[in-house]
Amino acid sequence: MKSELEKGKHAFGSGQPKFQIAYPSQMVTSLPVVLEKRQVQLVIRGLFDSVVEFENGELAVCDFKTATVKNEYHDKYGRQLHGYAYALQHPAGTSLAIPDVKRLGLGVFEPAAFKLDPQAGAALLGGTSWIEIPYNDASFMAFLDEVAAVLERSEPPPPDLGCAFCRYNVLNAKKAAA
Repeated sequence: MKSELEKGKHAFGSGQPKFQIAYPSQMVTSLPVVLEKRQVQLVIRGLFDSVVEFENGELAVCDFKTATVKNEYHDKYGRQLHGYAYALQHPAGTSLAIPDVKRLGLGVFEPAAFKLDPQAGAALLGGTSWIEIPYNDASFMAFLDEVAAVLERSEPPPPDLGCAFCRYNVLNAKKAAA
């Protein structure tokens, strides 16, 4: 999907904003994140899918998904996209610097049909959409503060199914065991 979208301007469906890939997938690393009242510093490192530029010149970190994106995953993907944006805005060393990234989103392809053509091969057909993820630097920094608080502990906290992260790990462990 990424290589096809790197060719010219596109939109994720009718009525969706037009964009072009401004920066293809790259590994990024942030300067250490210094949080008030915390003794640990965090470094954000990751491989983003793309930074897209919309027709109005705005830049957005975009993560491509090939499946239906459930609403309950928006926060998780939002933290991932905020992390990439932070690293682009506060790059370490020779890491890519894009200080004016202020939008985040998911470029979604939802396969709905499989087509087979003996001469041309096979293809998946389906709809595409852009899901805007709200940019909220304060919320992301509060999340990083929570992470730092856990890392400062001498022992990890016990699992708690009331904790979204613990619940996610417990459910994934059950799926892996099944």
